[in-house]
Amino acid sequence: MPQIETALLENTYAQVALLNLGCITQSWRLAPWRPDRSAVLGYRDAQSYLNNPPYFGAIVGRVANRIAGARFTLNGKVHHVSANESGNTLHGGQNGISHQIWAMEKDGADAVQFTLHSKDGDQGFPANVWFTVMVSLHKNTLTYDMTAQVDAPTPINMTQHNYYNLQGSGTVEGHHVHIPSSQILDADTHGIPTASHSVSGGPLDFTKPRKLEKAQHQTLDAHYCFDAPTSTISLRNNVTHLDMTTDQVGAQIYTAGKLTPNAPPFGSQVHDMFSGICIEPQGYPNAVNRPDFPPIVVTPDAPYRNTITLTLRDEDRA
Repeated sequence: MPQIETALLENTYAQVALLNLGCITQSWRLAPWRPDRSAVLGYRDAQSYLNNPPYFGAIVGRVANRIAGARFTLNGKVHHVSANESGNTLHGGQNGISHQIWAMEKDGADAVQFTLHSKDGDQGFPANVWFTVMVSLHKNTLTYDMTAQVDAPTPINMTQHNYYNLQGSGTVEGHHVHIPSSQILDADTHGIPTASHSVSGGPLDFTKPRKLEKAQHQTLDAHYCFDAPTSTISLRNNVTHLDMTTDQVGAQIYTAGKLTPNAPPFGSQVHDMFSGICIEPQGYPNAVNRPDFPPIVVTPDAPYRNTITLTLRDEDRA
């Protein structure tokens, strides 16, 4: 059985628990500590993450989201990759980087560096990839800095897969969300993009903050295309606010419509539909097969980077 280790980042504002399995964020708590309140969904026991179908808290890849038909062509060669969802590849395949043990090194009290060497052929993907994820905590701001170096061209599209619930229990149906995106990607029944359309005035329009419950009947699971190179998504309930800033072209937004209980949860959480919201900054799904999408192929001369910065605050400590 893999040896799962835990690292804590802690200051007078917040505490974050991280695992070397998949760079998982197990919990994120604001001071004063409440043992049953975490802003991210997770399992009580670290060993439970060995079976983690929802990808709670993980860094996912090599290629996040979906690759249609679990195949792509790169420089004239067809590559068949691990199919783990309806004949497609989801979040890097059956044993993607979210399921692997990373080297973990603490960098003082406020940062942890994770590294992983994914060998040529891992899950069917070409090239050796050297992944580095630096997770740092400054006051109540948490940053995920993800980079990848390669020795040959290969697709890379990482993301961070927290499920957020700002009250630490119950559902997120009363949370307000703001998404600076006027377009989403339409998708087929397997989540493969087909076209795009404007969200203006519709049930998936969050260009102005509003409650998630108004989109509930749509079972929110959509890829939003950001309107600017740098974007900030906001989430809030009555007392807690989360701001996420990203340099990616879009994000998959998912209100856990398919979430079911799997293992004892952290604190008083209930793992069920709408008990969390994923905000997953990334490139477009199936971009490796869509030349009309922003490219995700990385080369030795053009390494990969994805930086996500999150600020979590309670109104009484703003």
